[in-house]
Amino acid sequence: LSQARAGGGRIVIEAVDMQNGAGAPPVRITVAPLAAAGGPGYLRVSFQPEGSRAASAAPGSAVRTVPAEGMTKDSANDALLQEELRVARRELQDTIEAFESSNEELKASNEEVISINEELQSANEELETSKEELQSMNEELITVNGQLQSKLAELEAANNDLSNLWSSTSVGVVFLDIQLRVRRFTPAMNELIALRPSDVGRPIDHFQPKFSDADLTEEARLVLATLIPSEAETRTHDGAWYLRRTVPYRTADNRIDGIVITFVDITARKHAEQAVDAAQARLQATIDQMPAAMLMVEAPSGTVIYGNRGAAKLFGLPFPLPMLGTPWSSASIAFKGLHPNGVVYEPQEWPLARTLASGATVNDEELDFLRTDGTRGSLSVSSAPICGRAGAVVAAVATFWDISERRRMEATLRESEQRFRLLLESTADYAIFMIDAEGRITTWNSGAERLLGWSESEAVGRPAAMFYTPEDRLLGVPERQLRMALDSAKASDERAYMRKDASRFWASGTLTAIHDASGAVPGFACVMRDHTELRQAREHLHEALRTSEELRLSAERANHAKDDFISTVSHELRTPLNTIRLWSGLFLGGKLTAKNLDSGFQAIDRAAKAQAALIDDLLDTSRMASGKLRLALRETRLAEVVQGAVDAVLPNAASRSIKLESRLSDEVGVVRADPDRIQQVVLNLLSNAVKFTPSGGAIEVELSRDGGAVQILVRDNGIGIRADFLPLVFDRFKQAEAVTSRQHAGLGLGLAIARELVELHGGSISAHSEGEGRGSAFTVRLPLARRQELPVTDGDTDASRGAKLAGMQVLIVEDEPAAAEAMWQFLEAAGARVRIATSAASAREALALRHPNVVVCDIGLPGEDGYQLLASNRKREGEGHTPRVGAVAVTAFARDDDRRHALEAGFDEHVPKPVDPGQLIEVLTKVVGAPLSGAAALRD
Repeated sequence: LSQARAGGGRIVIEAVDMQNGAGAPPVRITVAPLAAAGGPGYLRVSFQPEGSRAASAAPGSAVRTVPAEGMTKDSANDALLQEELRVARRELQDTIEAFESSNEELKASNEEVISINEELQSANEELETSKEELQSMNEELITVNGQLQSKLAELEAANNDLSNLWSSTSVGVVFLDIQLRVRRFTPAMNELIALRPSDVGRPIDHFQPKFSDADLTEEARLVLATLIPSEAETRTHDGAWYLRRTVPYRTADNRIDGIVITFVDITARKHAEQAVDAAQARLQATIDQMPAAMLMVEAPSGTVIYGNRGAAKLFGLPFPLPMLGTPWSSASIAFKGLHPNGVVYEPQEWPLARTLASGATVNDEELDFLRTDGTRGSLSVSSAPICGRAGAVVAAVATFWDISERRRMEATLRESEQRFRLLLESTADYAIFMIDAEGRITTWNSGAERLLGWSESEAVGRPAAMFYTPEDRLLGVPERQLRMALDSAKASDERAYMRKDASRFWASGTLTAIHDASGAVPGFACVMRDHTELRQAREHLHEALRTSEELRLSAERANHAKDDFISTVSHELRTPLNTIRLWSGLFLGGKLTAKNLDSGFQAIDRAAKAQAALIDDLLDTSRMASGKLRLALRETRLAEVVQGAVDAVLPNAASRSIKLESRLSDEVGVVRADPDRIQQVVLNLLSNAVKFTPSGGAIEVELSRDGGAVQILVRDNGIGIRADFLPLVFDRFKQAEAVTSRQHAGLGLGLAIARELVELHGGSISAHSEGEGRGSAFTVRLPLARRQELPVTDGDTDASRGAKLAGMQVLIVEDEPAAAEAMWQFLEAAGARVRIATSAASAREALALRHPNVVVCDIGLPGEDGYQLLASNRKREGEGHTPRVGAVAVTAFARDDDRRHALEAGFDEHVPKPVDPGQLIEVLTKVVGAPLSGAAALRD
């Protein structure tokens, strides 16, 4: 089996004893590989009896026969074993060799595997690299794709732009291919060559152009052959001009692929060029014919490039100038320029040379010249640079005006103006000036400066309308004056004018038109004279006459009013005096009963109070007229004030059976007022209501709140007020009744005083009446105070007044015995110890002997008045000779000035006559201080 496997051939062993029993025949063993069996490693083993025909060997197979004859069983076994050993060795050797070979193969395979692994790793790395490259390439492709999309969008936008440009452009464009066939064209080409979209691909020479030069095809072939662009102007049959450009069509790779022909409409430019040419021709003709000489030179050489006929005439040269093309400095001219001092102009000093050198402009430089024939003249030379686009001077132009005649005329004019100016300056009382046709001042004399205030430098050049009043300027007076002078040769008026300082004056003016040789009016002459003083004198005269007439009428009215007032005052003063005198006569007769005595005393008291009230009204009126009335303002609740006035008139109303009804609210708030003065107002209104209300009538008093004010209403159903007198009801001395036929007493001052007092409080008072017999109503409105609470004060009570003068020593200085006696009586009754002095001298003696607590002194004393008495006593007190004594002035001088004078003289208080005993006691208590009693009050 080993040999067959190793050798690959068939092995035959002959005569093999099978040792399977006696008489068993030997067998032949055949071992052969099964090549046809389909798989390697299979062997076929056959056992055949000895002597049978052996199977034939396959062609080409090795047959090896092992003899078995003569072998014993042991020997056969040995041989077999040896053979097997040999075979085993051989197989072992083969196995070893195979193993070694396999090992080598394995090593080689391992190396191959390692190499393959390395190759795989390398391939893997290459794959990774390829993957990264693929990813990078993919990203690049994405980027390229994005760029491509962007480019496509840009290309689409460009294509859209090109399409819109192509369809909207007015430029005619046609693309021809290399065979000069139409490839594309703009719509504008239809105006030049009748092309339609279906004509694409047709040769250009198949079309008939609409312009004059039809050599389009030959020009296209020439450009295509030479690759040199061509340009030509062409004109259509309807007169339009186009600029035709023919250029090669180059592709992006610089390949010539046809022809591009464009047609640009230059009709407007052509017309402009023609207009410029015509204007230039006209300008050339104008310059040639202008009277001034003109030269144009090239910069910087100074070469003359143009000169007009005036230059030829001025320089004594033929036209055209022979100096053209030669430098200005070397040109031969027939005169020389002269400076004012006679020095000849050098070539570089001429304005034209200075302009070439510096680029400066020279305007109207005047110089004298001397011709070769000896004649002299004057020139006005101007020069200016001509600059190119870069700003550099490329040429210069100069003009030469012969002003010789003008110089002579100016000299003559100056002489004339000098004579005229001397004439104007000599007329100082007149403002004389000239104005042009537009109304601007051209000359100005010293009289105009004195009258109007503007200097010549300020006035010349300004409009003459500046010294008209604003209202006259608004009415167009300056222009109207010019038109009048223009139409009538002269315009005169007398009106108000304005000076430079805006002050006004009255003047007469004459505006005269000035005509030149042609009859035109280049200006006007104006002559003005100040009539202010004359007019003021006239106005003063008229005003004086008017004032004198008004004063005469006013004096007559005042005289009548004075007579009425004196009559009224006399009546009102005499009435209470009459009562006093009658009752006094009865008292002196001694025939009155006790009841009549009481009635007489009351009547005298009422008369005295009425007379005092009249005097107080007169004094209040005087204070108000002079603005010296003073208010003692404090926060006040008006209910108490109004109620006090109601209580005062209630007895009088009751005596006449007049119903007096009051509705006084305590919640109206607080006003800042002088309660005494407000009570005076209400008392006046109530007294008038009682006075003018018949018996059995009714009066209403109402205190209420009306917004931010307190309102006091006094209404009655009395005689009422006439409609014509109602506006005058608050005027002074105005009464509805005549002086001699009055049924009611009074001066007519009460309501006037009431109005003044209310207005001093910041309030208002008004009157209303439906007419006579229908009653009247008076309303007082006072503003509320800002604070709504009254300060708490300690008021005096009537009970506290009785004994305030106990122990007080009083010296009365009064030259009227009756008045001194009366004061002595009520002061003694009040507890004071009183002494009387009738003059300043006796008072001074009394002060030296005894030192009273207070001096009650009259002012109007004989010889030496009360002011002097107190001044001397205050001086002694200041020197320390006597202690200070209180002083109260009791006087009939009751004005505010009198009170101020008394206080300045050293008096502590001022009490006007007639004296209210209670008021005097309060004043003495205030001056002396705390009540005095017994010996402590005596100062011997």
